[in-house]
Amino acid sequence: MINSRTVRVLLVEDNELDRRMVIHLLASHADVRFEVEAASTLVEAIRLSADNRFDCVLLDLTLPDSTGLASVDAMLDQPDPGPVVVLSGLDDPAVALEAVQRGAQDYVPKRAMDAELLARSIGYAITRFAAETELHTTRELLNLMHERERIARDLQDTVIQMLFATGMGLQGLATRTENEALQTRLLEAADGVDSAIHQLREAIFNIYQTADEVTVADELGQVAAAAEGSLGFRPTIRVVPGVDGIGRDLRHRLMTAAGEALANVAKHTDATAVQVIAEFDGHEVVLRVIDNDRGYAADVEPSIGYLDGERHRSIELREADLSADMSIRPGQGGGAELIWRADILDRP
Repeated sequence: MINSRTVRVLLVEDNELDRRMVIHLLASHADVRFEVEAASTLVEAIRLSADNRFDCVLLDLTLPDSTGLASVDAMLDQPDPGPVVVLSGLDDPAVALEAVQRGAQDYVPKRAMDAELLARSIGYAITRFAAETELHTTRELLNLMHERERIARDLQDTVIQMLFATGMGLQGLATRTENEALQTRLLEAADGVDSAIHQLREAIFNIYQTADEVTVADELGQVAAAAEGSLGFRPTIRVVPGVDGIGRDLRHRLMTAAGEALANVAKHTDATAVQVIAEFDGHEVVLRVIDNDRGYAADVEPSIGYLDGERHRSIELREADLSADMSIRPGQGGGAELIWRADILDRP
């Protein structure tokens, strides 16, 4: 419980005989070297603990400036009190229990003390205090992670969907106006909304990364949830095992491509169902977005059918630095299938 290192102890005791007895007992312990600094009042003890780092505080409950368990409260109220062991002339189980409930690590009656008991009590106190501190830190981190995840969910479920709808509204207005200057401004505003969505997705991704448990299926599910408001339904997701092994940058670009593809389905089709499939064979990542729109025909150019030509080019440009290929073909049973491919070896 106590390593062979020197253990620094703050002894808070105003009785000279008791102080000498404790110092003698600790000095006589064969296995551990105790370095003891003494204080005779609570005020002096608080000053010493503020200026020094002690491994343990041995605290008498009868001091000139403080008596009873109020002394325990005062010591534990300090910024970094360390473990506190109460020393008392009273062998009172009720007082001992309350002292521990208030935060003391142990309660040792003076008349029962010997070198082994005192050293063991200090060792237990140091070990328990370290465990409690680590547990408290872990709980705070978990609470922080849960709060971050809640914020991320709120952003994903509300803010991104609102931005998505706003961007689509701006693009819809641009197609209905004949004023070229206004059309240009509306499209620029829509691009700004798209950029904000991408940045927000990146921020959400970073939040989820703290948990280090987010799968590609989880992230695609978030993208699908964001598109639900504009589609009128939620796309289904299928992720082939192995996709979670891709790197962070490629994963983010995969999500961007999925979001772009779903945006095009919402804007240019009357689909009532969409399936999003992600695959990875160790070298190439493939994203398939398949809709059931009956308006797509094999002999129709993408600029007229499933994808508007300008929009198609914008997706390719956004993914060009990843050497991603994009194609479109008729889906089985109708509709269209967009295929996005990226070879991880071709990344710059």
